[in-house]
Amino acid sequence: MRRRLFTLLSALSLLVCVGTCVLWARGQVAGDLWVWYDKDCGECISRLAAGAGHVRYSWQDERRLTGWIPSEGHHVVRSPDKGMHPIQPAGQPHLGVPGFRYDRYGTNGYLIDVALWLPFVLTAGLPLLWFIGRRRRSSSQVGLCSKCGYDLRATPDRCPECGTETKNPAGFTGGDKRTV
Repeated sequence: MRRRLFTLLSALSLLVCVGTCVLWARGQVAGDLWVWYDKDCGECISRLAAGAGHVRYSWQDERRLTGWIPSEGHHVVRSPDKGMHPIQPAGQPHLGVPGFRYDRYGTNGYLIDVALWLPFVLTAGLPLLWFIGRRRRSSSQVGLCSKCGYDLRATPDRCPECGTETKNPAGFTGGDKRTV
């Protein structure tokens, strides 16, 4: 049960990791901006932007905004740097660590910015551990040489391929490795 759960989590982690790579590659060519207005607050705007190696979510009360207010929907910006609206200097971020930033602008809004390398690094570990464990399990199966993986059913004491002496489990005398 644990192995299946680990395999499932590794597959989901690999999916997020690959999605992050695809989003990063797309962000080098074009930027994306999704805009929607909150139902509860008719003049509050939410934005999700992706491009230039970042994903950014922001919420603002637009009653205090001036300038261009985007229309609702999806907008593609052909220049990835222009798809990411610049972060206005508002002093120190409330939470700023490498790859992640959270800013709160009083009651006027907030911003969450994540560099795409951060989810890649965080999600690449599980699939890597799964792959290493899978290789270790397959090469250490009973009846195979631990050094080269040669089938030892005919010569269970020494590998004819590389000459390594084998440590056989009690009762293994060659034959079909599935019966052990």
